[in-house]
Amino acid sequence: MTEAQDWVVRSGTALQALNFARFIPGADVQALQMRVLAVGSCGEAFYFARDIEGADIGALQARVLSGRDGNVIYRFAKEVAGADAAACEARLLQVGAGAALYLFAREIGGANVLALYSRAKSSGFAYLSSNIQQSFSALCAHNRRGSHDRFIRA
Repeated sequence: MTEAQDWVVRSGTALQALNFARFIPGADVQALQMRVLAVGSCGEAFYFARDIEGADIGALQARVLSGRDGNVIYRFAKEVAGADAAACEARLLQVGAGAALYLFAREIGGANVLALYSRAKSSGFAYLSSNIQQSFSALCAHNRRGSHDRFIRA
């Protein structure tokens, strides 16, 4: 381990650890990941999982799911190869609101659209415009008829 990397692992911010892993060839991914997990936000864990080859997706997903940011949880399921979408959905059903619920329902294959809609409805469709509310309702109607896959945007 280089002196610079040693300092980042001991004292650096999560962003410094993430950028070191991103831009320094031969970086110790596992040591830098441990720093991100120790001092970083759920968002920084998401970026590490998405951007760093050799990252421990399971450990980083656990950090993301420990938070309450539905947008980060949705993006993790959508953008991280190897993400457990079912676990992300279960957490969204606990903490999600607004756009994260709608986007998860619309874009993640196999999503429980009706449960996600019910969660959004129970929160008064918080942060959703009337147009998005109508789109979410239409997605549910199509889902009831078994045509959800037409709405999936991979």
